[in-house]
Amino acid sequence: MRRSSGGNPALFHAGMKPKAVAIRIGVMIILRQFRDLLLACMMASCAVAAPAAETRRIIGAFAAGDLDGWKIERFQGETRYRLETREGLTGLAARADGSASGLYREIEIDLTKTPVVTWSWALGEGRAGLDPRVKAGDDHPLRLYFVVKRGFFNLDTIALQYVWSLSQPAGTHWTNPFADGVKQIAIDSGTGDAGTIRRHRRNLREDFKALFGEDITRIDVTALMTDADNAGGVSQGWYGDITFEAE
Repeated sequence: MRRSSGGNPALFHAGMKPKAVAIRIGVMIILRQFRDLLLACMMASCAVAAPAAETRRIIGAFAAGDLDGWKIERFQGETRYRLETREGLTGLAARADGSASGLYREIEIDLTKTPVVTWSWALGEGRAGLDPRVKAGDDHPLRLYFVVKRGFFNLDTIALQYVWSLSQPAGTHWTNPFADGVKQIAIDSGTGDAGTIRRHRRNLREDFKALFGEDITRIDVTALMTDADNAGGVSQGWYGDITFEAE
């Protein structure tokens, strides 16, 4: 995705023009961090960090109709998100018409306590045959992002994406064509299961280690996006609850 990001940096798109994006919004983030610094210093842990004994955290409680804490990030036009019930389960339906915008939630997750992420999603439609390993094909009907902020102005931020790829086989992975610090894994593939809710459980800590070669013990941002800005056309998907759990 060609991206320029407002609101929050490398956020889920460390995968566009990462350096330019981070510099442009880095100033805003630093100011926000100053605002939060006093509160952080008065507490033993981050204001949004999980309690030490917590072994399950629901980040996306869409089944309950809860969108509290989720913010929008626009890159090109606006993907439409709305609550929708499928198979008796309420989730977040998304439709992108040549557009790219996502939803993100800034909340720290301790991967030493809750390294496993579970979610469900369903494919609506997308443009088949796109190669997501090149910039012109970096459109996906379904994406989940997990972001680790790093470095001055977050210039060294890294991110892992789970995607439903319409061309790459499930289980394959590649580097995002817009940023070396963003790795993508095809969790589902093709259009054969369109309309069917698929449920997944992944050890995020292990996936980070496999793709980045280091032990990542926390993430700072969770995000999702349905987009169709590079190749045009329509992308549609549906997202169920997103939960972090102990092993």
